[in-house]
Amino acid sequence: MSNRQTLLALHSLYPRPWPQLQPLYTYLLSPTMIKPFLPENFLRDWKRVEHFNFERYYHQQQIRPITIFDSDYPSDWKELHDPPAVVYAKGNLHHLRYPYIAIVGARKASTYSERCINLLLPAIRERGYGICSGMALGADGMAHQAALSLPVPTVAILGNGFHFIYPKQHEKLFNKLCETDLVLTEYPPNAPPMPHQFIARNRLISGLSKAVVITEAAEKSGTMSTADFAIDAGKDVATFPGQVFSPLSMGPHLLIQQGAQLIQSTTDFRDFLDRI
Repeated sequence: MSNRQTLLALHSLYPRPWPQLQPLYTYLLSPTMIKPFLPENFLRDWKRVEHFNFERYYHQQQIRPITIFDSDYPSDWKELHDPPAVVYAKGNLHHLRYPYIAIVGARKASTYSERCINLLLPAIRERGYGICSGMALGADGMAHQAALSLPVPTVAILGNGFHFIYPKQHEKLFNKLCETDLVLTEYPPNAPPMPHQFIARNRLISGLSKAVVITEAAEKSGTMSTADFAIDAGKDVATFPGQVFSPLSMGPHLLIQQGAQLIQSTTDFRDFLDRI
């Protein structure tokens, strides 16, 4: 069994970040070493998958698995304290060569988010950036649609496997992104959407991007977690002012108080891009 097959088989059983899988992976390659803690029923489950041809299966599904050892694995993700062991891709892998700006916001985003995103587009296109987001309802979907309309490269990072299109309302968007752009997930195809996976996914959106832009967000939200991941990694965050009485302005206003770049015009955003 090749090293790659070992990792793909292991990840199919336990889709965990690399630091959690590495002891098991090392043991499987060198079983004479000290045995690590084995999850319950691991040996039984391992016999079920160890000889399954994952490469052929994923090829048939038009899925490209990218392991942490592969040359096209995003280098910035290796700097995370919990980098994915395997990332699954559908679409154009050449898109991994572009620099990205993450644009994220509330699932209940208003037309104000759409107007803010459109304000960003000229500078994004001029400076050769793409748009990274999470294909969620609201601002994320608006960002991908805006990228498709220009067009500029766009990457969607999911919190579930490819056998589950979530949200269902974005099935057409998902298919279009797979056809013309790129969709990534750290979860194998049979992994259903789970709440904690979307927070984990946000670290990858931030990690793939040079900076993060927030349109609208509640003070406590998944969108704000993306900003937190960016700040923790020393990346720049920008946002828009909103109405003081809107709950979706609370997140951006808090970020501005904490030092995020205020965007009020395309000129502001161009200056922001010049500094990142």
